[in-house]
Parts: sequence; C-alpha cells; structure tokens
Amino acid sequence: MLFVVVFICGLFVDKENNYYPLFDEGLYTEVVHQNGENAIKILKGNYKDIVYQYGKIEFIPREESEIPTINFDRAVRICPENLLNTISEDEEFNQLMGNILIELLANKGIEELNRAV
Repeated sequence: MLFVVVFICGLFVDKENNYYPLFDEGLYTEVVHQNGENAIKILKGNYKDIVYQYGKIEFIPREESEIPTINFDRAVRICPENLLNTISEDEEFNQLMGNILIELLANKGIEELNRAV
C-alpha cells in the first residue's frame, strides 16, 4: 500500500484522509446562494448566519523566512443586522475566512493528489 504525506499550507496530511477541522466542528457549511453560486455559511460563533463567497485568490511571493500570505476577494451575501457596519473591516472575520479558505484549498490539493496517484 502506498502511503503519502503531503505538506499543504503548513499542515501535514496523509493523502488517504481529508483535513476539515473547522467543518467537522460545525463552524461552517457550503451552501448554494440564491444567485446559484456556491458560498460559505457560518453556523456558529460571533459570525453565525453570515453567508459569503470567495472571489479572486492570490498567493503572495515571500522570502524564505516570511509567513506565507494569501490575499482574496470576497463578497458577503448575507449579514446579520448587528454586523452590517463593521463586517468589512473586521480583522477576526477576515482571519476566519482565510482559515476556511486554507482548509478548502488543502483538501482540494489532496483530491488532486489522489487523482494523480
């Protein structure tokens, strides 16, 4: 049996398993927005009921000693009234979206690896 360990976005993941800790703890789910496109819905915590979509994703070149950086566009499609005025500048929410994006990209990489092996 072939066993491969992959290093993706700072995570070691064996190619036989997916890595969805945020999804598995019930933090978010993937939904289809009313515009017909896939989106992410936050299910619990400070950002419960927010629905958003990722746009353009950009990996920033880095020096050897720098932490990898990902820039991404996003569109908040549904937002609770109490967060409307602050969500676009909310650093904690931006970090959460980044963490979810890394989780999704890591698993996409595992799926691609599994198809190639």
